[in-house]
Amino acid sequence: MNASFEKLLLSELRIVIFDDSQPLPAVDLAASAADKTALAADHAASAPDQTAPAAGHAAPGTDQTAPGSSATLTDVQMVQAVTVNEELMNLGYTLTPADLIRLAGSPSLTGFAEHFRSLLPDVTALPMYPDFPTQVMEMEEAEFRLHQMIHYFSTYDLEILLETEVKKGWLPDSRMTPKTRQDEALVKAKVLELLPAHQAAMTAMQRVLGKRERMNHPEAEMIRYAVSGVTPEELASVKVPFKENLVELFDAILQSDTGADRIQYWKGICQHTGDVIKCVRSILPRHHFHFRTSQKRAIVKLLESYPAQDLKANLILSRQKREENLVVLQFLDYNMYSRSDDHREAVRALRNGELRSWQAQADYLLAGGDAGALDYIAQRPGMLLRMVRRLLRMGYPDEAVRDRLVEKAASLSLHTIVNTLNALEDAQAQKPDKDSYLLQYERMKENAGLRMSILRRSLSDAAIRSKYQNRRKNAKERYEKIRRYLLKRDIFSNNRVGTLEEADSRYQKIMENLDALEKWELDPQVKEHRLRNAERHDRLRLEEFTGQYQEACRRYEQDHPYTDRVCAILVEAMRAHLQQVRTEAYGQKVYLQMQEYDLQWSALKADDSTSEGGYLPAGIAIRIPERVRYLRFFIYWNDKKRVDLDLHARAFDPKGNTIEIGWNADFKKEGIIHSG
Repeated sequence: MNASFEKLLLSELRIVIFDDSQPLPAVDLAASAADKTALAADHAASAPDQTAPAAGHAAPGTDQTAPGSSATLTDVQMVQAVTVNEELMNLGYTLTPADLIRLAGSPSLTGFAEHFRSLLPDVTALPMYPDFPTQVMEMEEAEFRLHQMIHYFSTYDLEILLETEVKKGWLPDSRMTPKTRQDEALVKAKVLELLPAHQAAMTAMQRVLGKRERMNHPEAEMIRYAVSGVTPEELASVKVPFKENLVELFDAILQSDTGADRIQYWKGICQHTGDVIKCVRSILPRHHFHFRTSQKRAIVKLLESYPAQDLKANLILSRQKREENLVVLQFLDYNMYSRSDDHREAVRALRNGELRSWQAQADYLLAGGDAGALDYIAQRPGMLLRMVRRLLRMGYPDEAVRDRLVEKAASLSLHTIVNTLNALEDAQAQKPDKDSYLLQYERMKENAGLRMSILRRSLSDAAIRSKYQNRRKNAKERYEKIRRYLLKRDIFSNNRVGTLEEADSRYQKIMENLDALEKWELDPQVKEHRLRNAERHDRLRLEEFTGQYQEACRRYEQDHPYTDRVCAILVEAMRAHLQQVRTEAYGQKVYLQMQEYDLQWSALKADDSTSEGGYLPAGIAIRIPERVRYLRFFIYWNDKKRVDLDLHARAFDPKGNTIEIGWNADFKKEGIIHSG
């Protein structure tokens, strides 16, 4: 088994591989021969007239084995397994009782602790300040920055100068106080899971690809190792709810040594040619827009393993997708490696602009009043649901649209139906109010008049002269302050401070600029231009507000007559969907204590999403106990090719002000200290 794969299994899934080639041993431990003899003697002395063993006890001198197993678990094996678990506890891990029994009867028992220790990250470098924050509580910032600079300058990029690897840079000679109490973090050991070697690859696939979030970089690397350990049939059985993970899996298969079976692996994960093209388009940049000849042949052969009609439909999803797909086909050298006339004809039609996208075809059928337009749109139930109002507006009967939606109810998303109904309900209740519009319009006109009055007062000659008089006064005060400072110095040629001549010249330029600006603002044409601009901006703002109100009224009047009809159709589709769906609670009675819930805050709106695109980011939240005085955060790296990582802290005081701590910011502020 690959060591890197085992390390990823441990770090990401807490799985340790073991050898299960021997049969599962007995759960009840068998005593040694001497113990059996002593046990038999004690048993005979205490119960001389009993000729049969008591219920629930084995007869003295007989081995206890698991049903269907020929192996026997001895005391020595069990003691050794418990000893191994004690070593794991010192490292912060533990095995479950069931896995402890499995390990005791496994050939992996010998050397298991040493092998497990080799899978853990090895961080040998000492921290810069072992007794942090004690060493830096009273340290001056200049000393701290000096330590930081010497450490960086003695560590990074020295390999180029010395032509040898530099693993550790300069560190200050800091004291390290021995720990007086046990670290409580080791007491809370992480539970490990033992897994047979032949199940490791498939288990990794199922657990990583089964998550409803994007896999991280270690998980993607684990998938690359696991691909060669599963069969195409096994891979096809893995469900991938988060479709973006298909890209990583597709690339892992492309770079694996699966050989001729590569196409079968791809067929198991790609439902149609759209998945194939999307994956190829996503991995092109990471391959520097170049595939090997064998890879091009395999991808083209994969595309032609699907029907030509499927390829034609996925090549022209939209105009933007058409351009992107042409790039993919170009870098695949499709015509060179294609062996299917039908597929090659579809690509030719795409390049010549003869293909029509699904949406364009639907618009064409609707515009022409084609009788088969509804059947064509019903091929995609989600699009049919989104086009219900448009179909009703074009005169299609409610019954025809409803019947087709009910037929496809099982393929619809209940979440989408509920969100659409909520949006329609909100739109129905948000009828534009003319009185509110007029009130806000008059308020905006009043505010515009106030702004114009303030602007006219600020453009008077007296106001302009007063403004520039204050500016000249401030400039003169700053000039005199600088002049007094320069007169106190013995050396006037200091380039950083400047000379008296430079200060005089700069002061003269400032005064000239102020005179020119004052003259420009006093110009009647400039004043008139500024007033016209302000009036124009206010007028455009009012016209935009009026246009928004009129557009809202137009949209409401256009959609209002159809809202109730659309809701009725969607309710029927939802009822049909609920009749077909089967959940764990199907056929059972469920009692809800409604005093524990507030349905007002349980509604999911269509626009609910996070800034990450609707997916919750991975992370943990920890409640800090009140008795905690210090909270420490650590980072480290375990890579032969060193990566510079820096820890930054951001906090907020009771007033909401931000506190920034980091290598390039304050190193000590408001009780937060950066260790370097």
